[in-house]
Amino acid sequence: MKNLKLSLFLAFLSILSAPALSQNLGGHPSGLDWQFIKTDAVRVIYPQGMGAHAQRIAYLINYMDQNNRRSIGGKKRRFDLVLQNQTTIPNGYVGLAPLRSEFFATPPQSANLLGSLDWLDALAIHEYRHVQQNLNANRGLTKFFYILQGETSWALLSHFSIPNWYWEGDAVVTETALSNAGRGRAPFFTLEQRALAAAGKNYAYGKHRNGSFKDLLPDHYRLGYMMLTHTRNKFGNDTSKDIMQEAAAYRGVFYPFSRAMKRHTGLGTPGMYREAWETKKTEWAEQLKNTDLQPTTPVTEKQKRTVTNYRFPRHLEDGSIVALKSSYKKTGAVVQIKDGKETKITTVGFHVEPYLNYGGGKLAWTELSKNARRGNQFFSDIVLYDLKKGKRKKLTQKTKYFSPIVSPDGQSLAAVHISPLQENSIHLLDPNTGQLIRKINNPDNLFLSRPAWTEDGKAIVCVAKRNSQLSVVKFDLSARKDSFGENTMTELLPWTAHTLDLPFVCGGKVFFNASFSGIDNIFYTDLGGSKNIYQVTSVPIGAFEPSISQDGKEVLFTEFTEMGYVVSKQAFDQKNAK
Repeated sequence: MKNLKLSLFLAFLSILSAPALSQNLGGHPSGLDWQFIKTDAVRVIYPQGMGAHAQRIAYLINYMDQNNRRSIGGKKRRFDLVLQNQTTIPNGYVGLAPLRSEFFATPPQSANLLGSLDWLDALAIHEYRHVQQNLNANRGLTKFFYILQGETSWALLSHFSIPNWYWEGDAVVTETALSNAGRGRAPFFTLEQRALAAAGKNYAYGKHRNGSFKDLLPDHYRLGYMMLTHTRNKFGNDTSKDIMQEAAAYRGVFYPFSRAMKRHTGLGTPGMYREAWETKKTEWAEQLKNTDLQPTTPVTEKQKRTVTNYRFPRHLEDGSIVALKSSYKKTGAVVQIKDGKETKITTVGFHVEPYLNYGGGKLAWTELSKNARRGNQFFSDIVLYDLKKGKRKKLTQKTKYFSPIVSPDGQSLAAVHISPLQENSIHLLDPNTGQLIRKINNPDNLFLSRPAWTEDGKAIVCVAKRNSQLSVVKFDLSARKDSFGENTMTELLPWTAHTLDLPFVCGGKVFFNASFSGIDNIFYTDLGGSKNIYQVTSVPIGAFEPSISQDGKEVLFTEFTEMGYVVSKQAFDQKNAK
């Protein structure tokens, strides 16, 4: 009977066919001059002007190829990597048929998830781990069908035998182990799991594995990281490698990964999930036990049935609040909240990262657009909404702007600009026409994100990244030199591997969310550059996106729960800050 099942399974696989994917021709603007660097491990294909980035990527991949094989296996093969610089979508992937990778060079604005790790470094570590996974999964039955039918069968059989959470969880383990940052070190990465644990929600492995359109469930990156770190901690670093290789070889036709895990650990995947989940719940409960939590007051109520998110709350002059609202049932829209009543202002278009800001009577965000002719060219354009006139306007066309915010007097707009060659700067634009008024140069090419105006409109504060560390910096617009030179940039915080995001300036202070306490919370420092850090909130799961009332007595922020983000508030008293 066992031989009959195996024969039927092999016969089924032999007739599997995958749809042929045609080459995406004409995906780039004409005139791009493509060049390449070739090493023993990789051939990096890149547009002219991206040579320094390509060399860095090739160096990191070569280093991993030579030094980081023990936990995955010894197979190696040179592959092609295309460095794409015409997109605004931060991503990367590895695929088969043929074996190749693509890196989309524009980084995300928020540092909450990725942490301080430089974007292309993170891609090099994470995606090359996928290359190593694929190469070392080509064995046993998978290799047999690869020889018969090529890389399409290699891809099909390896992904049938190995769950998606292994591929991504193992890559996150690698990026965390090989850097001082990585997602595994960021409390934001375990946000959803900690919220579920605190609420007493314990889902079965099957539901967690397959996801839900109804309930909040962490994705396969987080599931895989939890499962594999527990396996490595209890059974050693090499165990997951042996499990993966036996699963890819189909030592056990049905559920080969779970069977391999049981051979090496005594537990199948459901049992390992339950054990890992209980272990992490105990760790998180102990963390909260040792944390001095402070009460917060809800502004928006936690929904009971539908996961709903309120993001980027901002105080308006009339005492009301605006926020970006979305849910599992509805797409994003800007809402106004006053006296407990919620009113929809306008919808927002498709975006890669959610974002909303307010200044000078105008709401600002960005929306994604695509070149209809060139499949690999994307744009990020600024959209404004005038609250007094009730009018929406797309300010820019076919640009690469991020995190826009209008100045307090409404006469200028600041936004991060990232060129195709990954040159980072802040542009000051006319909020009526979108015309460039001034360019704030960045000779060291720090990665800049999340600009915020000072109250007098004479300086801009933003998050900066260099050498996989973050800080908050202030740029003085009254300085004569239009650059980040001497006497123009002030570092407001020490450079750190902790996450920092979304500064807000009020009363000579800069408020921001950060991971200093082991849980994302709201902190502040002063505009003068003392680099002293004070903690404002202490919540159980995470607090983000601060806004301060005009009288400086109330801090507004988003707080995460098992039903999504809610808006919370807390009285602010400088004397009580830690």
